[in-house]
This record gives sequence, C-alpha cells and structure tokens, in this order.
Amino acid sequence: MFVAVHAGAGFHSDKRAGEYTAAMCAAVDRAWRALSDPSSGTPPTSLSAVAAAVASLEESGVANAGRGSNLAADGTAEADASVMRGEDHAFGAVAAVPGLRHPSRAAALLATESALPLPLGLVRPTMLAGDGARRWALSRGLEGEADAARAPAYLAQSERARRAWRRHRRALDEEEEEEAARQQGRGAAGAAAAAAGAAATRGRKRARTTTGAAQGDAAGAQNDDDPDDGEVALDTVGAIALDAQGRCSAAVSSGGLAMKTPGRVGSAAVLGAACWAQDGQARAEGGGRRPSVAVSASGVGERLVLASLARVAAAAGEAAEAPASYDDDDDDGGGLPPPLRPLPRACDDVLHRLVLCGPPPRDAGVIACRALFSESGDSVRRVEFAACFTSRSFAIAYRGPSMESAEALIMHQTLPPEPRPQRPRQRQRQRQRQMDPPAAAGGASGAAASPRGEVGDVDVVQTLARAWWPS
Repeated sequence: MFVAVHAGAGFHSDKRAGEYTAAMCAAVDRAWRALSDPSSGTPPTSLSAVAAAVASLEESGVANAGRGSNLAADGTAEADASVMRGEDHAFGAVAAVPGLRHPSRAAALLATESALPLPLGLVRPTMLAGDGARRWALSRGLEGEADAARAPAYLAQSERARRAWRRHRRALDEEEEEEAARQQGRGAAGAAAAAAGAAATRGRKRARTTTGAAQGDAAGAQNDDDPDDGEVALDTVGAIALDAQGRCSAAVSSGGLAMKTPGRVGSAAVLGAACWAQDGQARAEGGGRRPSVAVSASGVGERLVLASLARVAAAAGEAAEAPASYDDDDDDGGGLPPPLRPLPRACDDVLHRLVLCGPPPRDAGVIACRALFSESGDSVRRVEFAACFTSRSFAIAYRGPSMESAEALIMHQTLPPEPRPQRPRQRQRQRQRQMDPPAAAGGASGAAASPRGEVGDVDVVQTLARAWWPS
C-alpha cells in the first residue's frame, strides 16, 4: 500500500511549516486507516483513501482548500475538487461550488455514483457546478450551508485568507488610482484634481475592505502586510493512493486563485488537469501487466488545464520502463540510483516541456506513484514515488509499504525564485531610489546598487524519488 498527499506548489512560510507538516501527516494517517482498516467506516479502497486524505486537509484550513480557501475578488469563496479511480476511470468533480464543507467528498460521491445505472437511459453527471452542485451534495447528506444566500460566505472563514484579500484589494485599488492619475493628469491642474480624487477614492475603498465581505477585525487588519502570509497562495491540496493489489486513485481540491473572478473554474475540477489515475492493464504482448499510475498536481490552474498536466504525466510515467538490466538487489529500498529512476525522470521531463517552456508564471508541482507488477501480473513487485516542482516550495507527505508512519517535508528551490510582484507604491519608491544619486560614504561616491528583486527566472525542476519492494 502507498499514500501521498501534497499541500500545494507555491510558497510555504517557514513560520507555518509545523502547521503544514502536522496537517499532511494527519491526512496520510487518515488515508492509511481508510485503506487498511475495514472497520474505519468506509470500504478499504484507494478511492476512499484519497477522499479521506483530501477531506482532512480541507478541514485543517492550513492550505488553499476547504476552510482555508482563497477568496474571490468579491470576498466570497468557491471551491473546485475532483477524484478519479484508476480501476474504471470513474471521475467526479465539482466546480465553483459555494457552501460545501468538503467539496472533495461531493466529487468522490459523483465518481462512485457514475457507475450506477439510471432508468430510461438517463446518464449520471460526472461534474456539477455552482449552486446546483451545492444542492445536489446536500441532497446526498453531505455537510454544507442550506441557505443559498449565505452559501458564498460559508468557506470564507480563514483569517489568513481574509488578510490576504484585504492586502490584494488595497494593491488593486492603488493600481487603479495610479492608472486614473495617469489618464486624468494632463497638466498641473488635472494632476492635482486626479490626486485629490484618488485620495478620496482610496479612503472609501479602504473603509470598504475592513467592513465588506472580508469582515476582518482590527487585530487582523494590523497584520495585513505580513510578508509570509499567503505570499503565493497556490497551495492546492491533493492525494494519491495504491492499495495492496496495485489499484490506484487520485484526488485534488482547491479554493482557486486569490482574487479570482467569481465563477472561475480551475484545474482542480478539469479532467486530466490536476489529477489522473489508471490501473495497470494486461499487456497485449509478452504477458504481465502494465504499471498502475496515479498523479495529483498543483500550480497555476490555467497552465495545468492547457497542458492536461496530470494526464500527460501519468502517461509518461506508465511508459517509462525500468532498464531490463535493473537488479532489485542494487538498491536498499530507500530510493533508486539516479540513472534508474524512470518515474521521476518522466515527471521531470513533463514539467520541463509543458511548464518551463511556457509563459510565466511557471509554478507547478506533481506527486506521482506507480506500481510495477510481477511477471504473472498478480502481485505488486515495486512501488515508486516521485515529487517534482518548479515553484518556490512544494509541501508533501507520504507513507510507503515498509514505513511505520508518514514522512512530511517542505521542499524548497535551491536557486533564486522569480521576483515577487511589487505593489504600485513599492514601484514608485524603487523608481525614486534609482533616480536619486548614491549616498556618499567617507567622502567617496559609492556604486549604485542594483534594484531589489532583480533575480533570474528559475528554469529548473526539483525532484524527490523513493521506491519500495513490498514483502
């Protein structure tokens, strides 16, 4: 058996590392019990395992899913989630849904029900969106807000997300004011009028951000500019799992991009973009079975959707065969030697080809596992795991066949990240510094320092690889 989860590709603050690792380990533990314990309350399948893991992360509120969802431009919260079962490619998804406590449970139920027949030739849905998805989930007994009018605010409960919303709202207001001043400031009189109008607008809008949909208290407002708080809030959550027979499933859940347009559907709800699972089928020639592969991905949703990232990574992972000369005795079970790592190499190649060669932003992360079978195809010979990312950091946790407990870590880039976007006021101060002459030190003129934040792009994929041989 194998379980892995991620808390997203993006930025993970060092001061919150303990929260992330504790939440991820709890999610892996819950999935492991769902996978191995018939008395856990759900059938012990890989689908129930990934659903349990993602629901645990949604409940924790530490990442951009469930209770921790990012807020849209209007201060509301809408979630995307999907689940896929490798055995029959059953898929379920909810998109831009408000008011559900665990969007991933609704997606898992859609996937499970998709295999059940309906009378009169009717076809069951695999994806539901918006308030219709909320009403359907409530009709199936899932927890959520029954009042449609209050549903958009149901998941907008994370103080971290509210602080980020206020910060982004101010930045957008400042950008709008600068643009208005540029358009209206023709001549001294026009510029003065534009500045006065911008100041009045700023006062009204800042009052709105503290009393509107975000509903932040005074103590929270004092921390709005915390640089480590949701700096790059792409921390979507996901899970992958293999059962003892090598059957796999994958899942993902997200609150979407911060300040997104209400109604936006992200990669977490799109087939093949953020999760994919396929069980190994019998080979047409030579006997045996092809590998089972499960993938869960995170990053900028629009990039993942265009690339069908999870599906492509799974196909590459299945096709990447271990060298025929590989001897199981060459490794101690902790990880494959670098030349013999087909799964991580395949994921690395996919990120290079589909993410790093595309336009910025290039934040993405993938966790993938695969089961390789014996020659007869009736038992799992080896389990492989890979985690690859291009973002500033990637938070993961996993538990393999020989492990007594989960291992969690937050991986960071070893090269400088892409520069952090600056607010309009910061750009003004930087331009002023560049125009000012350098200060003299000890009577000698100093060399002008390069502007802060000028670093090169990260054109590298960081990779973790592990392998186990089940007894």
